[in-house]
Amino acid sequence: MSYLALGCRALLVLVFAAAVTGKARDPRGFVASVTGLRLLPSRWSPVVAAGAVAAEVGVVVALLLGRAGFAAATVLLLALTGVVAVAVARRTAGACRCFGRTGQPLGRRHVARNVVLLAVAVTGLLAGPPSAVHPGGIAVSVTAAVVAALLVVTMDDLVSLFGPQSGVPQ
Repeated sequence: MSYLALGCRALLVLVFAAAVTGKARDPRGFVASVTGLRLLPSRWSPVVAAGAVAAEVGVVVALLLGRAGFAAATVLLLALTGVVAVAVARRTAGACRCFGRTGQPLGRRHVARNVVLLAVAVTGLLAGPPSAVHPGGIAVSVTAAVVAALLVVTMDDLVSLFGPQSGVPQ
C-alpha cells in the first residue's frame, strides 16, 4: 500500500468513526438536525438519520477491509456534500451535527470540508499500487492523518475560537 493511500485511509476512517461516535451519543439531536434541513418530510427523518449512520459505519468497515472502501467513501461524501450544499443554498440548514455536537449552522465551510474529504477519498482510490512499506513511512502517514482528522472533526470549534467574533470589536 502506498503511504498516500494509507494516510487517506486513516484520515477517512478516523473522521467517519468520529462522526458515528458523535451521532451515537445524541441520536435524537441528529434526527432533529435531519428534520431541520427541511429537505424531506419530517416523518422520514429517523429513517434517514439511521441510514446515514449505517452508511458511515459501512464506510469505516469497507475502508478497513480494502480499496473498495474508497469508492464507498466517495459515494457517501458525494451524497453528504450534496445535501449540505442544497440546505445551505435554500437557507434551511440548522446546526451542524456532523460529529454529534451542537455546532455552528451548516454553511459553505461545511461544504468545503466535505469537498476536501471527497478529494481525499478519490486520491486514496487513485493512489498507486502497493509498494514496499517501512515503519517510518507508516508512522508519518498515520500521524499526518490523525492531525488532519482532529482538524476536520474540531473545525467548528476552531472557527469559533479563532474566527471573527460577533459583537467583539475588531
